[in-house]
Amino acid sequence: MRFNKYIVSLLVGFTLSTSIYAETEFTPEGMQWAEVPSGHEIGKDNGELSDDATAGKTAGNQFHMTGEDCGICHSPLGKASDSIFTMSGTLYKDRASREPLQGAEIILQDSAGKVISMTTNESGNFFTYEPISSDPQAWDETLTDEENAKNPRTLRYKAWVKNGDLVNSMITLASVGGSPGSTTERMSCGMHHAPFNSRGALMASGFPTLNSYPKENLSFKKHVMPILKNRCKSCHLPEAARPWVEYPKGTKYAYGGGLDLSSYVKDVNSESGIEDMINIENPDASDLLVSPMYGTKHGGGASWRNTEDADYQAIRQWISEGAKNN
Repeated sequence: MRFNKYIVSLLVGFTLSTSIYAETEFTPEGMQWAEVPSGHEIGKDNGELSDDATAGKTAGNQFHMTGEDCGICHSPLGKASDSIFTMSGTLYKDRASREPLQGAEIILQDSAGKVISMTTNESGNFFTYEPISSDPQAWDETLTDEENAKNPRTLRYKAWVKNGDLVNSMITLASVGGSPGSTTERMSCGMHHAPFNSRGALMASGFPTLNSYPKENLSFKKHVMPILKNRCKSCHLPEAARPWVEYPKGTKYAYGGGLDLSSYVKDVNSESGIEDMINIENPDASDLLVSPMYGTKHGGGASWRNTEDADYQAIRQWISEGAKNN
């Protein structure tokens, strides 16, 4: 029942996207510096339980399975096929998934310019049934227009995580469906941002990576590296693992900038590393601290609001002590 409504909405979304796309560079590069949408009602697209779900059923529990891949069940062929999510997941305070975050906002914008807003509940969960428009750039020439419009892999969107005034931006333009060649017809942030996945949990900014830091004798391995893994490493990897996306076909966009922050000594093939991002003479001028500051232009969003942030202070102290590989 809900699935039929979902497909009809996709066709409507396609009509919108064809008219708006001509005025929009809906590509990873074109949307890299896109401002987080505003002016909408926050949480306006929060999901509701299906008509068939009850408190006694697992499918009716909006607080269950935190951090898991919701789309495994909430898909046309899943156990919860009466509740097909177009987007879902769990938000945490950090990538280590130490504590779920309530009240943050997940914002999507599709190729038609449509804004979808969800807020996280007490367990950090969020989900929506709101349709996402089909992007013609992802269409398969061997399929008809109607088949392409129904194909979940063509439902592309840009995403932001907003916690107060801090925003994390997803660099790529993901699709609701699985990758090319996959039979997956659903999407969940838990597909990639699971607590124990290589990308770590889906996180919000504004919280320290570690519970506390010493006032002096900061260690790169014990204190700085955890911060870099939490905030930076998902994009700034060695050249061999450099994250890039080919979208639309014929284009290749590398969003790590050639910067390797995965270890103290950069990969030999990477353009720059940690030593290129620090200024021992003037720690506050270090790009490692300046680039992700609130209010600056950083593709991954803001890591700290100001110089009083605990993670900022830890890295600054480490740099002032000589930025040792200790």
